[in-house]
Amino acid sequence: MPTDAEIDNAAEQIVADWLSAKGYFTNFATRPPGSTGIEAIGRDRKLLVLVKSSVVPYAPAKMSREEEENIRVRAAALGYQPWEATVLLDAQLELVIEIQWRELA
Repeated sequence: MPTDAEIDNAAEQIVADWLSAKGYFTNFATRPPGSTGIEAIGRDRKLLVLVKSSVVPYAPAKMSREEEENIRVRAAALGYQPWEATVLLDAQLELVIEIQWRELA
């Protein structure tokens, strides 16, 4: 069974790859250790994405109020839009279903 760190890293890589495929530039490869959220810059908007993930049969944990407030405050300070990406992986850390997106308006 993969470790929590391996699960988180795989899920964040999947989200960063998806964003890159949509034309966004991300800070995934250059983030400082321990940072939360992926910064993504596109032609028309800038996103700050918090990734929640798990391995089947478990569902990803819901974002806590504190996490949601923190990502909103940080996004506002950066001039970005806050988003949540929910990722469900299999035991080989492959995507099981499409990434679920939620804008944190």
